[in-house]
Amino acid sequence: MKPGQRLLVVEALVEEDSDDFGALADIQMMVVCCEGRERGRSDFERLFKESGFALERIIEAPTPVAIVEGRAV
Repeated sequence: MKPGQRLLVVEALVEEDSDDFGALADIQMMVVCCEGRERGRSDFERLFKESGFALERIIEAPTPVAIVEGRAV
C-alpha cells in the first residue's frame, strides 16, 4: 500500500485483564485456528509496526468487535 493509505480490521479486542469472554475466545481460536489467539491493542500496535503500518485509532462498537484503523507509513 502507498504511504497514507488506510487499513481497517474488524476484530474483537481482548486485553489481558478482560473478562471471561477473552479467555473463552482464546480457547476457541486455539482449537479452530491451530494455536491462534485473540489480540489486544498492544498486539495490533506491534503487528502494524512490523508490517509497515501505524495504529491510528480504535473505534469501539456496542458489540464485541471494534474497528482497528492503521495507516501505511
